[in-house]
Amino acid sequence: MIEAIEQVMLNNRYFAPLKLLYKEVWNYKDKSKLKGLIPDYTIQERVQRDKRFKKIGLGVYALTDYVENLEINKRKFQQQKPEIREHAKIQGMLLGY
Repeated sequence: MIEAIEQVMLNNRYFAPLKLLYKEVWNYKDKSKLKGLIPDYTIQERVQRDKRFKKIGLGVYALTDYVENLEINKRKFQQQKPEIREHAKIQGMLLGY
């Protein structure tokens, strides 16, 4: 199960929300060989307890070895100035009058 979770995260830029894990893990793991009775809880338990995964948001986990890369990319994204769309800008000006 752990290897399947890792593979999903590797294919999703080193992180994944639980919802994506629940859906995509079966591309890498045979559901008939699952030992737990409730697959979603098994996945959740694995990402919470295994040191290879780190919680980075509400229901979002990342591969611990790549968390630093995620932080660097996050900072780069935050430093970029957001695009101002002209239509929204004009609507805001009209609402002000």
